[in-house]
Parts: sequence; C-alpha cells; structure tokens
Amino acid sequence: MTVQTVRAGDVDLDYELIDLTPPWNEAADTILMHHGYARNMLFWQALVPHLAGQFRILRFNARGSTETLVMPGP
Repeated sequence: MTVQTVRAGDVDLDYELIDLTPPWNEAADTILMHHGYARNMLFWQALVPHLAGQFRILRFNARGSTETLVMPGP
C-alpha cells in the first residue's frame, strides 16, 4: 500500500486505501479512520493488520497534520 495525494479545495490530503480482502468478497465494508488532534494516519497502524483481511481501510492525514498544509496564496 502506498500513500496517495488528492487535492481538496486549497489543500493536498494524503490518504491510503488498504484492501487485503479476498477477491470473492466484493461486499466488504470500508472503514474510514480519522485521527485525532495533533496526530496523523500512522496513529491507526497497529489496528491495520487486525482489520485489513475483513474490511477495506481508508485512512488519511487531516488538514493541518504532517504535510497537509494549506497551499500558499493571496
């Protein structure tokens, strides 16, 4: 799994979609992991191995955490 970046308004957000579910389980639910204040998506790292085989996991760095800062401008 690699970290991807998406532009949302004036900020670039880093995210990671982890899908280790079996290919025949097309109906697997997705868990959105949103970290708390002064943290980043690595906060959830210990839970990923326990959940990844049964659920798709989407975690991201919220605005203002790590590298997801507002782009400079007027």
